[in-house]
Amino acid sequence: MRSAAPLLSSSFPLRLAALASCVFLPLASTPAQSQPVMEKPAAGEPGWFPFHISAFDDTPALLDLSFLNETPAGKHGFIQAKGETLVDDRGTPWRYFGTNLTAASCFPTDEEAVKLAGHFAKCGINLVRFHFMDANWSGTQLVRKDGKPGLNEEALARLDFFFAELKKRGIYANLNLHVGRKYDDQPAGAPDMSKGIDNIYPPYVEALKQYARDLLQHVNPHTGLAYRDDPAVAIVEVNNENTLLFNAWWPAKVKGAVHDSVLKQWNESLAKKHGDDDASLRAKWGTRMADDGPNIIGNPTFTENAKGWWLDNQGGAEAKLSPAPDGKGVRITATKAGPANWHTQLLWAGLQIESGKTYRFRFRARAEKPAKIYASAQQSVAPYGMSGLWTLIDVGPEWKDYLYIFTAKDAQPGKVNLAFGPNQNTGWFEFTDVKLDAYTDGFLPNEASLAKGNIPLPDENANKAVQREYFEFLADKELAYAKEMHRFLKEDLKVKCLVSHSHIFFGALLGVRREAIVSDVVNANAYWHHPSFPGGQWDPKNWEVNQEVLSQNPVGGVLSELAVQRPTGKPFALTEWDIPAPIDSLAEGLPLVAAVAAYQGWSGITLYTFAHGREDFTADHFHSYFNFQAHPAKRAGIPFAALLFRTGAVDAGKQRAILTLTAASLLDDIAEFKGGVWANWRRFYEKANNDGSLALKRQTAVRIVEEGSTAPELKNPVEKSAPAVSDNGEIRWGAADKIATVVSPHVIFTSGSLGAKTHNLGPCSVNVAPLSGDGFGVWGLIAMDGKPLEKSKKLLCMALRRAENEGMGWRADRKTVGDKWGKAPSLVLGFEGKVFLPGGEKTNWKVSALGPDGQPTKVVSTKSNEFPMSPESGTVWWVAERE
Repeated sequence: MRSAAPLLSSSFPLRLAALASCVFLPLASTPAQSQPVMEKPAAGEPGWFPFHISAFDDTPALLDLSFLNETPAGKHGFIQAKGETLVDDRGTPWRYFGTNLTAASCFPTDEEAVKLAGHFAKCGINLVRFHFMDANWSGTQLVRKDGKPGLNEEALARLDFFFAELKKRGIYANLNLHVGRKYDDQPAGAPDMSKGIDNIYPPYVEALKQYARDLLQHVNPHTGLAYRDDPAVAIVEVNNENTLLFNAWWPAKVKGAVHDSVLKQWNESLAKKHGDDDASLRAKWGTRMADDGPNIIGNPTFTENAKGWWLDNQGGAEAKLSPAPDGKGVRITATKAGPANWHTQLLWAGLQIESGKTYRFRFRARAEKPAKIYASAQQSVAPYGMSGLWTLIDVGPEWKDYLYIFTAKDAQPGKVNLAFGPNQNTGWFEFTDVKLDAYTDGFLPNEASLAKGNIPLPDENANKAVQREYFEFLADKELAYAKEMHRFLKEDLKVKCLVSHSHIFFGALLGVRREAIVSDVVNANAYWHHPSFPGGQWDPKNWEVNQEVLSQNPVGGVLSELAVQRPTGKPFALTEWDIPAPIDSLAEGLPLVAAVAAYQGWSGITLYTFAHGREDFTADHFHSYFNFQAHPAKRAGIPFAALLFRTGAVDAGKQRAILTLTAASLLDDIAEFKGGVWANWRRFYEKANNDGSLALKRQTAVRIVEEGSTAPELKNPVEKSAPAVSDNGEIRWGAADKIATVVSPHVIFTSGSLGAKTHNLGPCSVNVAPLSGDGFGVWGLIAMDGKPLEKSKKLLCMALRRAENEGMGWRADRKTVGDKWGKAPSLVLGFEGKVFLPGGEKTNWKVSALGPDGQPTKVVSTKSNEFPMSPESGTVWWVAERE
């Protein structure tokens, strides 16, 4: 066992004064830019070198951060919340820098467990989030597949041993309960993995409680403690990415026991609120139209072939129109997509609709394979804007009925086209029974009454008054469920650790409200440009990422989204973080998030994910958007970011800007935007004349009150400015000049267009040679002994541009490689530069280039304050020791 210095010893002052705030949701991106010509990686090509870090490397080394962890985990009792800070039993502030393990990777063999635990400690990791242990799709999982009570004994035995090994090395656990489990008898059309259903359907709630009993009351034979009693369990997380408030319309569409249960609860809620006053409710909600109006579409079933319809191909797109083979409609067969999604469209021209009037649009559709297509109503004259309708449609091989209610806008009668578009998908698409009629949006059927309890569940076409009350019902049910699960864990199971319910983005600002009320520590998951899937979720061949550089987003991207939604009064942690592969600039992600997290006063950062399966532990190249293991550009930042965040190398902000909102205003907003919950924080900050860039200059947070004015109030705002500079002067977000910097007494870091410049950063500087292509690079220097750079005797330097596998099959726009991830080895692109260390010319430093195991491979400089960086050294890390 290596000796371990106390985490919070005097030599490592964790500067947690004025701990503050934070949160996530997708920010508007900057306009797409043309992609630069990029160097092709190959072993032996100038600038490229292999750098594979083994998941099982636990040997002591020059770069070894295991001393950060006090051992064993839980030595000073359970981690607790004290205001907005996490502390141990001594009251000493505690932060974690951790990683997720996902699905089967949570259950290594005993031999693997010993090595992994040692490796994680060496990297500076002090928490593992056990994620997807309940996944039905995983090869190894805790949920039994034979239907018998209890947990999978083999998986539980592996978890027990691994947990004990982690505990020995000062690494805590976050145990997730419901992540990927699909409960028995889930109805067709319900959300994937039973998300949302378990917030409201009693049998699923009870199933989760039983799972929690089985896991948390289990006594680990290697520790002698039940998980509920073990202080090495820092957090129990009830639900991953789970809410009733996204995809809120499924209860009206499913059938069977789940539908009937939600319908009963909905009617009980209405009766409690309105009694039996049908007249008042009908006056407020309106009565549903009994009959269809005249169809504005003249050939709705294509019985007159394509009369009145027109297939438009532009931009080189190729598609043809023919009768559907079964004679029930029309078929578009798209063989080649154009550069834009509108380059193939099936049009009905000259719609007779009027602005301000409401219309009901119905049709049936199917497709050769699952895809997202679109329907729209668009002006046929300049400026060719949308006239109230544009929607994505999920289609598949089975016929399905679709209904949309929309209010026309900017519509001149006879100068609007109705359009169906394949949305750059190829294959065949069929349509029939196209109906468009004027509509009044009354909700209540004639026979519905409060006394009978037969008021139907709303769908997305319900009017504003109905939607507001429906979302209030869902929010109340979700909050009651979260409170009950917290009570159950704390009182019935006697769980002693922190309990977190779900994540603030799930429910948007109502999710922030829920977590601020219920959770001991508030969590969020965040990705910079999560992969999108144009043809269906998780298609390994049809996906893409946005190559936008995070530090060049003018308002701070997802980091600002996190910060401006963090609720006041509770510790805040980032439970999933990643810039997915193959985004070229991902190497800047960990140092940036660590710096912003320290500035904002967050309590934890957890990477997503180290591995998805046990096979990932030994992978020799990266083959996934998310895995950190085997991706050298992601792995390069782990020790740097762990040091930065855990030792408080960036100071907390000096002043906090707080946005105060009311719960009623959140419901009003949701109804106004027809259930559009996601990213609704922007609308409230805009009302306060601000945006996410505020979080680059101030600590930020949101406070949601149950009563009071509906107008948002912003305390301690700051004027918009560029470049954005944090109020402690340590972070400069230079989107305009494409260079971001972090400069504090303990750390310096810069990323962006670094080439052909000398960067003077506090007591140090780096001269970077000209860089080809986009010129992007990252460089940083941090004290390893907790002292200021000018007094430190041991510094870690990190430098690289990006990483690729040999033979990656890039699409021309460099947004995807499909399933062509290439082969080993994974290669890093470095750059030439000269580093000038603190202390001046008379200071003697010994600088060693390090191998992937953190051991010196060669000495690049002695008895000098400068050293050369070069890809020829074959490393992303150097350690400088003051002689």
